[in-house]
Amino acid sequence: MNENTLVPGISINWKWMVVRGIVSTIFGIIVVIYPFTAAAALALFFGAYIFFDGVFAIVSLFTSRTARAHFWSYLIEGIAGIAIGILAFFLPEITLYGLAILVSVWAFSTGILEIISAIKLRKVIDGEFWMIVSGILSIVFAILIFLWPASGIVVMIYLIGIYALLFGIMMVFMGFSIRNLQPKTSN
Repeated sequence: MNENTLVPGISINWKWMVVRGIVSTIFGIIVVIYPFTAAAALALFFGAYIFFDGVFAIVSLFTSRTARAHFWSYLIEGIAGIAIGILAFFLPEITLYGLAILVSVWAFSTGILEIISAIKLRKVIDGEFWMIVSGILSIVFAILIFLWPASGIVVMIYLIGIYALLFGIMMVFMGFSIRNLQPKTSN
C-alpha cells in the first residue's frame, strides 16, 4: 500500500491519538503517585483473571476428552484458580505480600500441573516440550516472587506506570505530528 494513501486516513484521527496519549499519561502519573491504589486495582484484575482461568479449566472437563483423561489435574487447577480468584477479588485490601504470595502459589501450582499434563500428554500431542518449559518458567517466577514479594509487586506497579506515562507522551507527540500531515484545504 502506498504511504501517500495512508496519510489522509491517519491524519484525520490525530485528535484521538492525542486523547489516547493524554489518558495514558494521566493513568501513568496516577499509578506512579498512588502505587498502593494501583496494587488494589491489580488485585481485582488478577482475581478476575485467575477466577476465569479456573472456570475455563473446569469447563474443559466437560468439553475436552484430553481434559477428562486428566480429570484430577484439571479439577484441582480449576478449583485453585476459582478459590484464589475469589479471595483476590473480594479482598482487594490484601497486603502486597498477600497478593504476591497468591501469585506465587498460583504460578507454582500451575507450573507443576503444566509439567504433569505435558508428561502425561507426550504421546498424544506434539510440542509437549513447550508446555514443560512454560511450567518451569511458572515455577521459577513463583519462587522469585515468593522470595521477594514486596519488591516484585512494587517494581511491577512502577513499571506499568512508567510505561503508561512514556507511551502517553509519545502518543501525544505522534498525534500532533500527524496533524501536521493533514492535507491543506483551500476555501
